[in-house]
Amino acid sequence: TPAVGYAPGASDALAPAYLVYLASELSRSKPAYDVLIVLFSGYYHGLAGHRYFVEKYVFGGSGIPLGGMSVKLDPEKTIYVGVDLDSGSKYVAPASIGYFYTAQAIGITGGALDIYSAFIQEVLNPKTVEERVSKTLGESIGRAVEQLITYSRDPNAWWTLYPGPYWLETEPMWSAGLPAFTLKTAFVEKSYRCTPHDYLEYIDERNIAVQIRILNAIIVDTLLSKTPSEMARAISKGL
Repeated sequence: TPAVGYAPGASDALAPAYLVYLASELSRSKPAYDVLIVLFSGYYHGLAGHRYFVEKYVFGGSGIPLGGMSVKLDPEKTIYVGVDLDSGSKYVAPASIGYFYTAQAIGITGGALDIYSAFIQEVLNPKTVEERVSKTLGESIGRAVEQLITYSRDPNAWWTLYPGPYWLETEPMWSAGLPAFTLKTAFVEKSYRCTPHDYLEYIDERNIAVQIRILNAIIVDTLLSKTPSEMARAISKGL
């Protein structure tokens, strides 16, 4: 937070907390694909950590140090998924367009949405996601999430899902031509972020519990359950 000492940062801790939980889940039931979980710094400094990551490890070709290993990313075999959570709503929807780069001009936004629409349809087929979400949360929430994915592809509706302006963790990846999107809480922006009220007692745990199950249905049950040919097709749509 830019207000050091005056903003405890509970809302900004929600996504990292989920990623730690996801790592624990994946360690017990290993997916068919390698999953690299990255926590970035420099969000409030122009997405500095995110841009550094793209420059050094994607375009620079440097290996990512992991213990005694060094892992190199292959842009044609990698998909980037961000997580940005708030407890003011129980719904999550995908987004690739934020206000750091992409939404600065209507022409750019329109073109980006055309690419995103085909990409997200391949990555998260709305009907498939509806089925996976419905299994754990019921048909009404499953249908709602399907509708949100459809709205996210509509140039006349996407901006109503996320009160802005906002920056996306994956904007440097997406704007660099890489297959990337962020799963973001819909209909709200972090109302307590950067304020002295940003404490855990203001977090709606019931909404977060629902979002976690939606995220699992999207990331684990849908994205990581794709066949190799399906995954390759999804990545190619985003490049």
